[in-house]
Amino acid sequence: MSSRSKRPATRLLDAAEEKGLLGRWLAARDQAALDAITAAHRPLVLKIASRYRGHGLPLGDLIQEGHIGLLEAAHRFDGARDVRFATYAQWWIKSAIQEFALRNASAVRVVTSSRQKSLMFALNRLLGAGGALAPEDRAYLARRYSVSFAAVDRMSVRIGARDQSLDAALTPGSDLRLVDAIADDRPSPEAAALEADEAQQRTRLLAAALAALPERERRIVEERHLSGEAPLLREIGRRLGVSKERVRQLEKRALARLRCTLLAWNAADA
Repeated sequence: MSSRSKRPATRLLDAAEEKGLLGRWLAARDQAALDAITAAHRPLVLKIASRYRGHGLPLGDLIQEGHIGLLEAAHRFDGARDVRFATYAQWWIKSAIQEFALRNASAVRVVTSSRQKSLMFALNRLLGAGGALAPEDRAYLARRYSVSFAAVDRMSVRIGARDQSLDAALTPGSDLRLVDAIADDRPSPEAAALEADEAQQRTRLLAAALAALPERERRIVEERHLSGEAPLLREIGRRLGVSKERVRQLEKRALARLRCTLLAWNAADA
């Protein structure tokens, strides 16, 4: 028998223990309670992370991301809901691992919707197990995720493609690299300078047009359209001592004046 001490098995919490720990964490942010909750749910993280080993990512990284999802679940859990924590947490764990897999499985992001995400993971499981997509699997996936056969085929091709370095030779033995064949669509220095000058001119014109407005109208436009967070009409009205509807009228009139002034100046410059 080995003298090496074995790590004690994680003990699952019963409903009363779980409720007590969650109560301490949610009410007082008791770190010891959070540690006990996360320790008890590590097997759940491991179980979910193991399902994504076929994506070519280290299991340790998947477990780490799952643990982040577990912590997110602990911070968002509503103690008033009549549900076990594991039932709630598994969705956050799964989401965190999936997002990590999508970010790292390829240098090119191939999915843009939750339906495509589900299709991609299903295809990964099937292709990882058999290496090729059988016709019946193709039909099943199309029906299961309400997509066309063509969409299944496109995703299958994307998954099977491999990322290629831009430093790779354009052709065998060539000194040219793939990056040399990519067109540079950035504006020329002359175009960039012209665009910067035009932006400065627009800024000066707008400042001058604002300065020409009556003070109340200028304040309304600045607060509603040029500040980080636009206040509500009634908030501005309270500060100015007018009704919400009056602020709306002043704002509409100010914007109309600005448009007319700017159009006139642009026409004069043309």
